Amino acid sequence: MTIAIITGGSRGLGKAMAMDIAAKGHDVLLTYHQKKEEAEEVVASLEKSGRKAVALQLDVSDTQSFAAFREAFKETLKLVWKRESFDFLVNKG
Repeated sequence: MTIAIITGGSRGLGKAMAMDIAAKGHDVLLTYHQKKEEAEEVVASLEKSGRKAVALQLDVSDTQSFAAFREAFKETLKLVWKRESFDFLVNKG
């Protein structure tokens, strides 16, 4: 199983990337800035397709939040995937 991290995966291009990557058989951990409900809808769609998926909030303009995000990210990998690493990053910038 491969795990893709997709920044800004709750809508637009990021959402399209998440859906395409999942359709190719990869699990997805996506980030969102403010639209938690939209991110949860993407996660639900990915899970319906048989993939594991998680959404984590990340505000890249707030560098003070990076440490907490890193810990949540590491914990999510351990809990959901029983892993400490991911396979690739799609940085929708």
